[in-house]
Amino acid sequence: MLYASANCGFFDTVECLNAPARCIPNFKPMGGSIIAPENVSATANGYVRELHLAGSAPQEGRGCSPSSRSAVAYTAVPIESGSSGRHTFCIDSESLTVCINNSGEVPAVENGICKLTCDQTY
Repeated sequence: MLYASANCGFFDTVECLNAPARCIPNFKPMGGSIIAPENVSATANGYVRELHLAGSAPQEGRGCSPSSRSAVAYTAVPIESGSSGRHTFCIDSESLTVCINNSGEVPAVENGICKLTCDQTY
């Protein structure tokens, strides 16, 4: 959400979250990376993480990153269900709710929206 506030309300790639000045024209640094460096990796702590960008792109000439989109979902799935982790996680920009599923299955994401039955939410 912090990145979106600096990027015309749009979400972007993990690489842009890590180095916003490379993506957002005329970006005014707020202190470097918006996400912790350890969260840039696609795998960490026994989970495969993926950012799913969707929706419309910003209009050209607005000063937004050209790779950004209006919707996003973020998923985390155990590398080895039951061993490296037991839960599947999904959060999207529409609900802003962390959905936790106990199955460890890969969640479907459609148009930046999590399509996962939640056993718990936060």
